[in-house]
Amino acid sequence: YITVTILYSYGAELTDAQFLYIDLFSIMPLALFMSRTGPSKHLSVKQPSGALISVPILTSVLGQTVVQLIFQALTLYHLSRQDWYVKFNPDENKGADTAVAVSYEASALFLVSNIQYLATVLAFSEGKPFRKSFVTNPLFLASFVILLLGGLLLFFDAWPWFNAQIGIRWMPPEFRLSLFAITAASFAATILFEKIAVRYVAKVYSQRRTKKIHTKKGPKLLK
Repeated sequence: YITVTILYSYGAELTDAQFLYIDLFSIMPLALFMSRTGPSKHLSVKQPSGALISVPILTSVLGQTVVQLIFQALTLYHLSRQDWYVKFNPDENKGADTAVAVSYEASALFLVSNIQYLATVLAFSEGKPFRKSFVTNPLFLASFVILLLGGLLLFFDAWPWFNAQIGIRWMPPEFRLSLFAITAASFAATILFEKIAVRYVAKVYSQRRTKKIHTKKGPKLLK
C-alpha cells in the first residue's frame, strides 16, 4: 500500500508482473503458511488480547507502517542523488501499458519492499508464549527461505533476463549494494521495533489494565 501510494505521487506504478510476483508468489504463501504454526505446549499465565483494536496492536500496525515509510522514502532520496537517475515523467508515458511502463522509482521500491514484506511477516510470527517458534513450521520456513533467496537474487541482478521481464530497470552494482544496506537496516528496524517497542507498550498496557481492575470498586450495597 505504501509503495503504491508513493509511486502514484510520482505518476508511476508497479508493473503488472511486479504486482503478480508480490501477490501470488510472496504474500499469498506466507499468509497461508504462517497460520500453521502450532500452539505452545505450555500454558502461559499471560492472556492474549481479546480485541482486534487495542493499544499494543495499533502500536504494532501503525508503527510498522511508519518504519516501512521511512525506509522507502530514504530509498527514493538515495535514488534521486544518483547521477544516472532520470525521474519518471508520466506525460511521456500516457497511455502506456503498465506491463511495460517501467521506472527507476518502481524498480528501487519493488526491490526494497519485497524484503520488507518478509521482515514484517517474520516480526508478526511471534512464538512464545502462545505459539511454537516459526522454525517448527516447515512450510512457512521453506517459503520464507526461498523468497528471501529469490529477493536477494533479484536485488543483485543474478537473473538479468527475469529482472527485465518483470520490469526492473538496470541499476549499477554499487547502487544495488547501497540499496541492500538500506534494506538490511529496514529489516533490522522492523524486527527490533516489534521485539522492543511493541513488547514494552504491551507490558505497560497490561500493567495499567491489571491495576485498573484491582482498584475498581465493587457495587455499593443498598441500606
